[in-house]
Amino acid sequence: MTELIKEVIERDGLDKRCRNASRINKRRYICSLLHRKGYHHSDIGKLFNLDRTTIIYSIKKYNELIDIKDKLLQVDIEEYQRLFSDLPPLKHNLHKDIRKADSLEDLAIIKLRLKNNLYDN
Repeated sequence: MTELIKEVIERDGLDKRCRNASRINKRRYICSLLHRKGYHHSDIGKLFNLDRTTIIYSIKKYNELIDIKDKLLQVDIEEYQRLFSDLPPLKHNLHKDIRKADSLEDLAIIKLRLKNNLYDN
């Protein structure tokens, strides 16, 4: 699993500093996942080229977003949840999502799912 995580970090540029919310959410998810698996904060930090205090903050922020059921976080990490749990990719119905969209946040979710290719054809 560690090799897969290193590959994903490299592929998605999660070890680079950025302000892209989607990338930050993905980094937070992996930090939290590794912490739950028993990795030390400093070891997680080495994977991302970050210090341990940044990792601690990242995990704390991830847990806060999970507690409030942040929709954008859920969409950002959906691919990773499937990837790291060996489940087949979940495909969504674009027409159904468009019909039930009633806010800008819902439209942002649709946009992210399109970008991540999470819709059936």
